[in-house]
Amino acid sequence: MTYSVSNYPYFQKQLEALEKTYPRVRDDIKETINQLESNPLLVGRRVPSFGDKHIRHIRVGSKDIGKGKRSGFRIEVFIDEEKKEIFPLCIYPKKEADKTPLVKGVLRALKGLEDE
Repeated sequence: MTYSVSNYPYFQKQLEALEKTYPRVRDDIKETINQLESNPLLVGRRVPSFGDKHIRHIRVGSKDIGKGKRSGFRIEVFIDEEKKEIFPLCIYPKKEADKTPLVKGVLRALKGLEDE
């Protein structure tokens, strides 16, 4: 069950912004992306508040922060099970989780996907 991970511009923009503060963020998420490609249903937890849309919330450790998954990054992904495609929607450090309204960010990202 192999999935492909799509390059989503909003996610890339967030990733580039994070690299300024966390230079190893791409290395940090690399293993998680590989796990998503092989079996996305085993990575993270499903977010039930999006109904029929399969959104997963994933915790990722950070080498720059040095405190593991608990204090690392959060990634929200949309999984299109029919097309076997994964769309990383947003990424943010946990310490900014209260500043980043999750639902608003994910909905904005999903709207961007629909507009493409």
